[in-house]
Amino acid sequence: MPYAGDNHVDIGGAPYCADAVVYALALMIVHICGPRTAAKFALGQAEWALTNLREDMGGSGTTEESRFAQDYIWLLMPYTEAGEGAMYGGGGMFEIGVAEYVRRSVHIADPAWKLLNRRVANGMVTLKRDDMLRLARHDICAAIERDASATRVGRDAGRALELQARNVSTSVRAGDEASRGTAATAAGRFGRPPCVTEAVASLARAENLPHHGRLLVAAYMLKAGMSEDDIAALFVNAPDYSEATTRRQVAHIASVGYMPQSCEKLESLGLCRRIPACGRIKNPVQFRLPERAAGPEE
Repeated sequence: MPYAGDNHVDIGGAPYCADAVVYALALMIVHICGPRTAAKFALGQAEWALTNLREDMGGSGTTEESRFAQDYIWLLMPYTEAGEGAMYGGGGMFEIGVAEYVRRSVHIADPAWKLLNRRVANGMVTLKRDDMLRLARHDICAAIERDASATRVGRDAGRALELQARNVSTSVRAGDEASRGTAATAAGRFGRPPCVTEAVASLARAENLPHHGRLLVAAYMLKAGMSEDDIAALFVNAPDYSEATTRRQVAHIASVGYMPQSCEKLESLGLCRRIPACGRIKNPVQFRLPERAAGPEE
């Protein structure tokens, strides 16, 4: 649709919103790259959107931007104000239905988001503005991933974008390999148990590793000698990543001295990936790769 604003580009002699054009091109590139890249792109765009929404909603509520932000969030998840100024400054409160809350909070590994740790009355959950925005990230990510999945790229456009898509895919793979390489180095000469290997790979793929899987990674890597900073870096691709929360939780695990869950516990949680090399170990920290026979030149 032709655009009348100043921020525009000319296409075929008609002005179009530059931001919309850039977003459309980005969707085509991530569509070509595949679901993994689309998930990372969606998370980055969601964080950017939430930053803007937080700024827009931090005023008096009388500006056009504030009203748009409120309407946008309401369309994602209908809310009811629970007090004057519910949407402003982070100090007010608002209410959202239990079903709406659970559907979104189930994707957040932090125990603080469990329903039993929230104020619930008459089928409604009371939340602060910043918590509401945190829940909205799930909807925004899902919407962007749907856009990328539904994007259709013509043959000519696909050929023109193929090089850019390959560059993006290469960068994503390099980031994944860096995460896996850091973990492998910290595991030492004995190698990692397959359960930890799979959990770290799941994080690198930007998948929503469950809470017990994250605890396994942090506790094992601490026992393997990895620094807290390097452990926190393993979680950067997680869909609900928060640097402050991740560092706080890793520090807590380190201070308490948690052992990784037992093999029996991991099996009951569906996180065990036992292989013959595991032998009869009872805990992942006991895992050792079979020693390689020395060659004639060693």
